[in-house]
Amino acid sequence: MHEILAEQFATPQVHSISASEDAVGITVPPSEQTESERHHIVQSTGYQYGVPLTEVLRTEQRDTAEVLHVGCGVHDPEKLPPVFRHQSWREIRLDIDPDVRPDFVASITDMRVIADGVVDAVYSSHNIEHLYPHEVPVALREMHRVLKPAGFAFIKLPDLQEVARHVAEGRLEDPLYMSPMGPIAPLDILYGHRASLARGNVFMAHRTGFTGDTLGAALIKAGFAAVMVQRDPSAFCLDAIAFRTRPGEEQITAAQARMLPAPDRPAVLYTSVG
Repeated sequence: MHEILAEQFATPQVHSISASEDAVGITVPPSEQTESERHHIVQSTGYQYGVPLTEVLRTEQRDTAEVLHVGCGVHDPEKLPPVFRHQSWREIRLDIDPDVRPDFVASITDMRVIADGVVDAVYSSHNIEHLYPHEVPVALREMHRVLKPAGFAFIKLPDLQEVARHVAEGRLEDPLYMSPMGPIAPLDILYGHRASLARGNVFMAHRTGFTGDTLGAALIKAGFAAVMVQRDPSAFCLDAIAFRTRPGEEQITAAQARMLPAPDRPAVLYTSVG
């Protein structure tokens, strides 16, 4: 049984890592980094469409870090979080749909076109919930596989705990917020955008979901050494940073300040324990 525990600490702490399947969640206090320090400039990709990543890395010497943007959709640098828009990062785009002209056409459950341990980060925004439950571990292990030893995955997906609160209050079909696709109700977050599904876009269906605890546990079971998760109730979203190897205290603090949506709100750090 995969057990999740949560403890409150006054200062950030990191638990030792073991090969066990159990995970411990500890609360990481808010960051002190300012809003201005978390804004960065935009940098375009520069990758040639269709060229294998292994060939790119063999033929080019780069002084920038590489972020693999999975499920990227149509190219738009604004889709990336601010941390990846800095000139020190280069976006590599991967999508199952060739019409969006990604650098690589592949599913997040089978990214064999990307070699082991070649990217510094993986970014996934609202992709995992479209998988069947049995596909989730496969996709998370693929993200873990392509990362360099010091790499991390940054994942966003719906917070079903917050959505369930609205369902329990009888607001299953009441709009929660307005999106570019129109009003979004709890029912849309649970099962996929109804208007898109009605038009035949079955790729918009949602087939699984998470709370903060189950997301942290799934990432630990996929092989990540530590996972920091923050709930963003106003956006009905979970934000997770999954570290391939055990991070130090400074790395945890910097990641929380630069990537999580609310550095003034605590996050929970999950690690495996014996």
